[in-house]
Amino acid sequence: MTDSDHDLLLVPVRSGPQGCVSVRLCRCPDGRRTAVAFTSAAALERALGRGEPRVRISLAALRSGLAEVGVHQVQVDPPVVLTHGSVHRVAS
Repeated sequence: MTDSDHDLLLVPVRSGPQGCVSVRLCRCPDGRRTAVAFTSAAALERALGRGEPRVRISLAALRSGLAEVGVHQVQVDPPVVLTHGSVHRVAS
């Protein structure tokens, strides 16, 4: 693992047409759109379950891409994830 590998986060994605993917957006408790990112596969799986599609990307690249669609918040290793009206709580 190189030093730059340590700067990469795991970000949940959705599959799109013709093999493309998009970042899976969530909602903050106040309703704002946000992206979530995780520092480890274990953290992602605790929050969203096994088998969640993901990509490795730097925080800077993630923020840059999200800004283009008006999303300005990224939560890293969130304890609760809101998706499509459901709440995924991380077990303690």
